[in-house]
Amino acid sequence: ADIDALKVVYKCGPDIANRPTVALVGSRVPSETSWPRLLLYFIKIMEPIADKDYTLVYFHTNLTHKPDFSWMRKTYKVLPEKYKKNLKALYVIHPTWWLNVCVAFVRP
Repeated sequence: ADIDALKVVYKCGPDIANRPTVALVGSRVPSETSWPRLLLYFIKIMEPIADKDYTLVYFHTNLTHKPDFSWMRKTYKVLPEKYKKNLKALYVIHPTWWLNVCVAFVRP
């Protein structure tokens, strides 16, 4: 299935500070083999947005395919610096204990 049609990553309206907002819906990722394609699609969506401050909302609900910590760490390192620098707010909806630990390790 095409990641675009699944609405795994999509642009939303502006947040309260008028920054562009992007949603990432973890439950819509079809399989573990889709993670590399998801990363490329995420970069495609984010490239025009990440030049300025933005907000990311991640929905961690009803997941059947969870990335492991090493994949998340590698992905974080691969992303261009502007993605990290201009991310002004990250909201994780329904985080698990494990996700909270992983996020703590990649925080600047």
